[in-house]
Amino acid sequence: MNSTAMSHSISKRNAVFGLMSFLLPSILLFLSYPLMLNGLGDDGFGIYMLAMGVPSLVSIVDMGLFATTTRFIAEDISNENLDDASEVWSSSILFYFLLSLIGAATIYLLAPWVTSVMNVSSSLREGSIGAFRLAALMLPFILVTNAFIAAFKGFSRFDFVMVALIAQAFLLYLLPALGVFFYGINIIEAMRVTLISSSILFMLLVYLSLVIRRRTGVFWFCIFSPMVIYRRMFTYGVMITLSGVMGAAVAQLSRYLVGWLFGPAAAGQYSLVYTLSSKIQALVNSATEFIFPLASTISDLNKIKSIYTQMRLGGGVLAFICLVPLVFFADDILSLWLRRTVDGSVGTLLSLFCIAAFFSSMITMPHHLLNGFGYPLWNVVLLFSHLIVLCISVFVLLSIFQLGLMSFGYAFILSNFYLAVVYQVASLKVFSLNVRGTN
Repeated sequence: MNSTAMSHSISKRNAVFGLMSFLLPSILLFLSYPLMLNGLGDDGFGIYMLAMGVPSLVSIVDMGLFATTTRFIAEDISNENLDDASEVWSSSILFYFLLSLIGAATIYLLAPWVTSVMNVSSSLREGSIGAFRLAALMLPFILVTNAFIAAFKGFSRFDFVMVALIAQAFLLYLLPALGVFFYGINIIEAMRVTLISSSILFMLLVYLSLVIRRRTGVFWFCIFSPMVIYRRMFTYGVMITLSGVMGAAVAQLSRYLVGWLFGPAAAGQYSLVYTLSSKIQALVNSATEFIFPLASTISDLNKIKSIYTQMRLGGGVLAFICLVPLVFFADDILSLWLRRTVDGSVGTLLSLFCIAAFFSSMITMPHHLLNGFGYPLWNVVLLFSHLIVLCISVFVLLSIFQLGLMSFGYAFILSNFYLAVVYQVASLKVFSLNVRGTN
């Protein structure tokens, strides 16, 4: 088998593992939501979703080290710099552990204030404060676990990524949901189950890291020079951070904005709709994410361009196939999923978010390509412009046209369509620049 055929074979295998990393955890996640919703009620479910969003909110300030960890481990392994790869991995673990301690203390102390901002009723106030404080205690396990997953991607061990994400969906979501539905546990008890499960997940990933150590000699526990490693990682990671801040702001802060404007029940509805529709983009991303470490390690531009073109076309077809049933049968799908009749406006909102998710799925692969080629600043500029378009759209639709919660759906369609167009232009430009650079 020649090198081109081998590259395509490895890429297809990683694409399959990536798809399974999305599909199987998503099934577990979808099973857990109706159990949790029917067991806790609308307001209780909204509080639970807000609390579970805490780790994602804290990771906004991660300085881009998730993606940076993946890139430099892939690069060092390709260049056979095993000591450097170990130091990158060790630096990532230490950074996220320290970040999680700061985040945990902050969230723990601010839990009463967050509860008051979300307009939580007096009967649920104590449970809400407890939920946020238990979420804070989970942070060290969750953030360090995500650092392990980022490293596995750098090793191109997408099979390990699949195992980690399946375990994460089961332990952190389905297991507490089963407790809520079948045993009637409350929000506090469900969050306690999640806290214990997050520690079990952490131990599983430590075991997988030992397997990598036996096979590669690279391990996350080593002696390193922090200033040297962090200087290398932050030089690249600061750009990743800026793009990550904007991406996370769209995904996480919008949820809290909805809760502030319309209350916790609306935040729960928004979370359901956003979670379901975003699976379109997540599905395409899971199948194409391997292009990031691939672009970081392979110098043959023709190989990358061939794989990129095939996967981009396949990703578009896959997104469209997922889009059609979710748009035309939104009410039926929501009712079947949640095992209850849903308001027609929620189904309409889901249809809008699914159309927006189709356009956003078109930017996943060029986004990874730009990072892999070393152009993270481009992503910063493009995502910042997207954030501006989104904010303007929400403001206009909400204040002038009085569309309420629907404003978010229409605004996401407009802003994501814009982003898909500019990313297509950017991907063509970056290939032309690299062609001129190699000539």
